[in-house]
Amino acid sequence: MLTLGVFAGIMNNANQYLVARAAPEAPDFSNGLYLTAANAGTTLGTALCGLFITVAGTRFVLAGALVLLAAGIVLVAVRLRLSDREKTSSRSLTSSELQMIG
Repeated sequence: MLTLGVFAGIMNNANQYLVARAAPEAPDFSNGLYLTAANAGTTLGTALCGLFITVAGTRFVLAGALVLLAAGIVLVAVRLRLSDREKTSSRSLTSSELQMIG
């Protein structure tokens, strides 16, 4: 459980970093978005793990947490991949490239 708590703290920090990086021009909005996501994640995670415990039993509580952890890691990877794709497609032209065009 200690390890799971450490990972939860790390994911909270990573979540705040990703949200703040997505909207650096609006820090108040991104902080509010982070808090909303953290509270919604706590609520939904607890509900889903409770459902998992109801269906599978208390012996599998760690398995439910690991499933949600894996889902979170996959979603962060998808977000990073989409961010990289957006950066490469919206790359601005350099001055030498503009001179070649004009």
